[in-house]
Order: sequence, then structure tokens, then C-alpha cells
Amino acid sequence: MPELLKCPSCQGSLEFEDESRAMVRCPYCGSSVAVPEHMRAKPAPVNGLHTTVTVLDGRSTTTPSSLGCLIWLIVLAAVGVPLLLVAANVPAVQEMLGLADGEPAAAEVAALTAVNATREAAEARAAAVILPTAIPSPSPTPAFAEPALIVGEPGTGRGQFENPRRLAVDNNGRIYVWDMDGRRLQVFDEAGDYQTQWPLDQTVRFLLADQQGHLYVLGDRLTIHEGATGELLDEIAVATPDGTVTIFQTMAFTPQGNLILSYWDRDQWLDRLLLVDKEGELLEFWPGAVTNHYGQDGLAKQMAVDREGHIYAFELDTILKFGPDGRFLNRVGSQGSGPGEWSAPQNIGVDGNGRLYIGEWRGIHVYDNNARFLDTIPTDAYVMDLAISDNNDIWAIVGEQVVRFSLQR
Repeated sequence: MPELLKCPSCQGSLEFEDESRAMVRCPYCGSSVAVPEHMRAKPAPVNGLHTTVTVLDGRSTTTPSSLGCLIWLIVLAAVGVPLLLVAANVPAVQEMLGLADGEPAAAEVAALTAVNATREAAEARAAAVILPTAIPSPSPTPAFAEPALIVGEPGTGRGQFENPRRLAVDNNGRIYVWDMDGRRLQVFDEAGDYQTQWPLDQTVRFLLADQQGHLYVLGDRLTIHEGATGELLDEIAVATPDGTVTIFQTMAFTPQGNLILSYWDRDQWLDRLLLVDKEGELLEFWPGAVTNHYGQDGLAKQMAVDREGHIYAFELDTILKFGPDGRFLNRVGSQGSGPGEWSAPQNIGVDGNGRLYIGEWRGIHVYDNNARFLDTIPTDAYVMDLAISDNNDIWAIVGEQVVRFSLQR
């Protein structure tokens, strides 16, 4: 049914039959008037057999598409060729084609020639059809490590934390977490299930678990406890050239099971690194190890040791690497906010492959054993402490929870 359209120039009523046209001409004033989109007939979809084309004057025409032509040629070959072969053997047709009686072979040759021509035309037509090629999306690079388990929640009950600050992991899969505000140490299994707890009413600088399930607690003094029960087993005091030392800053185990301890002389601000056995017997004494290479008075506030005995120690804005003999080797990373840089390291750890992990407010930075930056494991809160298990899982205090990260690559 014709629709009425007002001319915007003379307000004359325009009647048009062809609803596919984009423009009509006003018979009263001669103005060209655009047909509103909603009043136009929708263009026929491209169905593979025909394509609708709109020319400049607004008229539309339908033409066979490339695929449509190809299909029609195939149909022609499938239907027309058998008919042509049959017709070629009919005497009347032979006479019309100028073929003598008894020459069906010649007729068949003519028919096959026509078939070949049809097929070649179809192939040429198909070759001209350009189909879009799907562009494969790149595979996402897997994260270095992903959160695999979250332990605890805010609270004062069992398995809850008020202000977790220090943790350690032993070779039996036990996780030890010291809660500063709760003044207690809680023990979890490797599945994150609460096991037990015991009071620990002192400021804990560091926790360390050995291969026998003993927990070393470095606070106002260095004590050794039975990990499962909290029973006090021993206290370490070290006789040094400076005298007997009972207060330390941090500690780490060597591959041989000995301890490296950090302390400083309060009067002269001279730092020392001590290598002692598990009973506290002094094996090596390295005075000024950090200060001599830090460039100013310094102290190893956190340490980690890899399986080859290399010692990593950091001050406020420097991470230093020493050999097993205490000899300085190089620095790791630098202070900043770019990739591979750190601003406020709080803790470090080393896995079984010699990779170094540095925890701070932006996540956990990872370096290889040549101090080359690898990646950053992002976190949504400050990393207060971290520890690496024997199977290279990364346990970290992130905010008010403990998170286990599993390596992905």
C-alpha cells in the first residue's frame, strides 16, 4: 500500500510505490526528498545466491552473487550434461547438429567438451570468490603463579587472624602463622585446615621451620620449639669476637642445615653476618658484610639462602647477593616503580630452582638465579611475609589472609 511522505520544502504529499528507494522527487517543487529509514523496505539479505545492490539514484537491483553463480553452474553441469549426452544420440538432434548416423562418439565428444567448458568456468568463478580468513587470537601468556588456596579470615576464632605478620612452612606441610594482635601462633595443614595454636606473646621478627618439624622463633631472643605443640626445646646464644650475642635481626638456613644470623653492634653500628650450627656454635664471622657494599651504615633486615648456598640480604633500598663464603657478588634489582623494580621490600624467599621472590605492596617480584627479572605476581594487598615450600609453592601473608600461590610456568 502506498505511503504518504511530506516534502520538507513545499509540504506537498509525496506518494511512492517503490519502498526500496532511498530518494524520491517532489512532483510539485522538484526537490529531492530522502525517504526515512523506517519507511524503506529492508534490503534483501545476502543469501549466497543473490546480492542486492543500491545504485546512486536510490534504485536497487538484485544480481547473482559469486557463490550463486557457482551453484547455478554446478546445477547446469549436473542436469544439463546427461540431457546433452542423451540428446546427442537422438537422430533428429544428430541431424540438427550435422552429425551422421552412427556417430554417437562424436556427439559424446561434443557433449564432454561442453562439460569441460562448464567445469572450467565454474572453477574460474570459484577462484574469484574471496572468502574471509579467520585470524586466530593469540594464546594468553599464563601468569607466573596463580592463587590456589586462601587460608583464614578476619576474626579472633580458630583459623582467623587479627593481624598476621609472620609465617613459616616445614617439610611436613605444616604452615605456621604468627598473629601480632592475637599474640598467638596458629598451625595449619597443607590443605589450609586449622590444626592447633599456642600463645606467643612477644614481637616476632622472623619464623623458620627446619626439616625435623622444629620451629625457630626469632623475637626478643632466638628460641626453638616443637612445631606441632609449641613446646620450648632450646634457646640460642652465640659467642662471637664481640662477645655473646642473644639478639638477632633475621636468619636463614643453609643447604647443610646451619644457620646464618644477622646482628649489629648498637654502639658502633657495625653489622655482622654469623654462620652457626644448630646449637649456636660459631662457624664463620663476617663483619660489615652489608655496610661495606651498601654504601652507608646498613643491616641485613631479611635474608634467604638458595640450594647452592648463595645468601641474599636486603636493606631498605638494596638487595645484595653473597657467595657461600660471604664474598659479595652483586646487587639484585633496583628501587623504582617499573618492571623488575621495587619500592618497599618486606620479605624475600628462594625456591628450589634458585629463583628469588621479593614481597612488597605491589605483589611478589620474581628473579632468576642470575638476578634477571622474570615476572611479578600481583596481589591485592601488602605482602607482609612469604615462605617457599619444598614443592615450590609460595605461601604469603597478603593483607589479613594467607594465600598459597602455585607456579604456572
